[in-house]
Amino acid sequence: MESLVTYFEGFELVELSTFPDEVFEHAQQLAEQLRDQVAERRDFESERRRIKVFVSHRLRESAEYFMEAYGDKWKEEKSAIEKLKSLRNYMIEELVKIDKQEEMDQNN
Repeated sequence: MESLVTYFEGFELVELSTFPDEVFEHAQQLAEQLRDQVAERRDFESERRRIKVFVSHRLRESAEYFMEAYGDKWKEEKSAIEKLKSLRNYMIEELVKIDKQEEMDQNN
């Protein structure tokens, strides 16, 4: 909230100055574009973190389950290997989707 207050105070000061209206309007447009770019980047980063955290929890749960079910040989168990590979592939696919969406948004 503090940065938003500073943002508005800065424009109030500009309004009181002797800058031409065109300069003030251009500065507002640039500030709005920058804010939008930052917001988009944060959304993509948040989505990436969400996917990584989700998969991390699922990997931990799966590993615990297979350790309990198969003991020390759980890493050799075909179902464990398939499950962990599946989770890895899911994460990769989701991250690629996010990357593609971010690239499309940057090109627009």
